[in-house]
Amino acid sequence: MKKTTVITALSFVFLFIGIQLYAQESIYFDPPQKTYREALNLFDQANYGASRQLFEKFQTEKPDKSNTFHENANYYIAVCAVQLNSPDAASQVQQFASEYPESAWMPSINFELGKLYYAKNQYRQTLEAFKNVNPKQLNADQKAEYYYKKGYCQMNINQYDGALASFSQVTKTKSNYSNPAYYYSAHIQYQKRIMTKHLSVSKPSKMIRDTENMLRIILSTFITKQENTSKLLMKD
Repeated sequence: MKKTTVITALSFVFLFIGIQLYAQESIYFDPPQKTYREALNLFDQANYGASRQLFEKFQTEKPDKSNTFHENANYYIAVCAVQLNSPDAASQVQQFASEYPESAWMPSINFELGKLYYAKNQYRQTLEAFKNVNPKQLNADQKAEYYYKKGYCQMNINQYDGALASFSQVTKTKSNYSNPAYYYSAHIQYQKRIMTKHLSVSKPSKMIRDTENMLRIILSTFITKQENTSKLLMKD
């Protein structure tokens, strides 16, 4: 009797779990959740145009702005606009910042705003936007991009020490920004050496000697690559 009661109870438990799982699956695959999922997949594939269209479709299907997914959709729409260099990119970013000032996306959205200014060579505005970014909240690729673009802006407004500090956060990474950061670091050091000479400093500093070594390495690497390219062309 007890055994039968236990089996019956377990049957009800499994039935209940099955119903819950089915309900969750239905919610996941039915619109507007299905639209959101497809938009997110396209975003992950860097298909920003199609992704933005689906996120906008999702918002019409679920117009409740207090919903977390609606907030997320707004964020992704703004990022898509930045990636596509859309005319409304700046307004999308600013609108998100205005509507969701306490959002967990704010560090990323300020990063996107800085990238917009950077693309327009507005270096001081870029640095202002980057002041509101916490690099610790960025992923590895974003962090490398952040420090490189920050350093480049600092270099262009003659904040050389700050630029060197920013570039130093990139040069040892394996990102696409490491080589340019290394080059500009050497360039700044070289410029500082020239300025030091104008000040009639007789004894070269360690910084200058390091710069000379860095420039020799860059020149040597460039020559080696050129020689290898020439050899390959000759074989063809």
